[in-house]
Amino acid sequence: MRFAKVDGGALGDVEDRPTSEALRRRDGLVGLIREALDMVGLVPGETTVFLSVPIYVSSNTIDLPQPIISWSFDVAVLQERLGVRELKVVNDMAALGLALPLVVASQSLAPIHDGNPRRVGFPMVIIGVRTGLSALGFVLAGEGELRWLPVQTEAGHIGLVATNADEQELIDRLRLTRIQQGEWVVRAQDALSKGGLSDLHRAVNYDLDLSSVEVTADGLVRAAEKGDGPAIKTMQAWSHLMGNFARMMALAYGAWGGLLLAGQLPRAFLADDQTENRRLFNEAFLVPGPSSTYMDNIPVACVTHADPYLLGLSRFLPAP
Repeated sequence: MRFAKVDGGALGDVEDRPTSEALRRRDGLVGLIREALDMVGLVPGETTVFLSVPIYVSSNTIDLPQPIISWSFDVAVLQERLGVRELKVVNDMAALGLALPLVVASQSLAPIHDGNPRRVGFPMVIIGVRTGLSALGFVLAGEGELRWLPVQTEAGHIGLVATNADEQELIDRLRLTRIQQGEWVVRAQDALSKGGLSDLHRAVNYDLDLSSVEVTADGLVRAAEKGDGPAIKTMQAWSHLMGNFARMMALAYGAWGGLLLAGQLPRAFLADDQTENRRLFNEAFLVPGPSSTYMDNIPVACVTHADPYLLGLSRFLPAP
C-alpha cells in the first residue's frame, strides 16, 4: 500500500508498505490504515481518508478479489472502526484520471512515440498498471459548453492478442496456467499487470530454473536492473505485449489526443534508457497493416510522476 499526507492541497512524501501480509493479520485493513496514519502523524478523529481500489465503486460494500488475498469491507463500518472524520473510497482509475491535468501541465511525461502534436479536443487514453490493469478514456461531451468526460473500463479483461508466431506460443503457455485455474481466456492483465508479471516470467522462461530470482513484480524489476537475463527477456516480452494492448485501446477510443501509460512497470520498462524495450513497444503499437498510418499520428508517453494515483486522490480534497 502506498500512502501520503495531503496538507494545504500539497501531496507529501509517498510511503510504501507491504500489503498482503498486513491484511492477513487479525486487524487487517484497519491496522494497515492506522499504521499509515501514525507514520504521517495524523489524528484519526481530525482526518479524512481517501482510499482507492481497483474495482468500480457502486455501493458502500467493497468486495475486492486479489491475486494473493481477497478482502471485503463496509465503508461505514470501516470508518467507525478507524475513528476517522470521514472515509471515502474511489476507483483507482478515477483517481488517476483526476491527476491527468496536473501530469500534463507539469510535463511529468517521457515520450515513447512522438506522433503528431497532441490534438486538443480529440479523445485521450491513460492505461494504468498496478496489481490489475485498466484503461480510462477521456472524451469531450455535453451540450453547449463541452467538458471532459472520463469513461471507465474493465479493459484489463480483454483477451491478450499476439502479433507474431512466437508471441502466440507465449500466450498458449500462459493459457495452460489459466486452464489449470478453470479459465480459457488469457486476459491482458494476466500478463501485463504487476499481479500477472510472475506468470509472464515463467511462461517466457519456461525452460529455465528460476529459483535464483524473486518472482514478484518488484523482484523482477530489480533483477532486470542488475542485468539478469531471464528478467530482461520478460521485460522485453512485456513491452511488446503492452504495445499491442495500447494499440487496441488507442484504436477503440480514436485517441489522437494522445495515450499515456502510468505505473511502476511502465516507468521501469519503458524509461528513456530502455531503448530496446521502447523499440519493441513501438513495433507492436505500429504493427504494419491498415491502421499503421492512423496509429503513427498518436503520441504516446509514460507518466514519470512517482504516484499519479495519490496525486489524483489529493484532488478530491477541497481547496485550502
